[in-house]
Amino acid sequence: MQVKAILAGTRRDLAAMVKQYEADITELKKRALQQIVAQVVNYSPVDTGTYIMNHEVRLRSGSFRSTVTIPKNALRGRDWSEFEQAAVAKLFADIEAIDLSKDTISIRNKSTHAAVVEHNESVYALARREAGRIIRAEAQAMGFKA
Repeated sequence: MQVKAILAGTRRDLAAMVKQYEADITELKKRALQQIVAQVVNYSPVDTGTYIMNHEVRLRSGSFRSTVTIPKNALRGRDWSEFEQAAVAKLFADIEAIDLSKDTISIRNKSTHAAVVEHNESVYALARREAGRIIRAEAQAMGFKA
């Protein structure tokens, strides 16, 4: 059995519908990314602040290398709350700066010790575990049907 759909309206109407759908998907990506990066910050441990302040949201470029080291004079044992707002604001600015129509968005950390932190703390694994729930909740809040 074959089903055919007939769309009523002019090409201009259909073009407007497609444009609106694309805008809605872009907004969904933005909202979901904001919630996901907030989770990344939430799960990030703090000692000197180097790790939490070096998360970034970028378009995947093919090659990436961690380059930020802990400054030799960095104060240790600092409190997470010192960095939370600044880290989230930086990541939200990253999201605003990228082309959300692309499918190659990456959340990563520029710190040279990021792999050790991930191994010990599972920051990205924990945030990734929340991603599906976050996307579903944001889609539902925007009126998308499952």
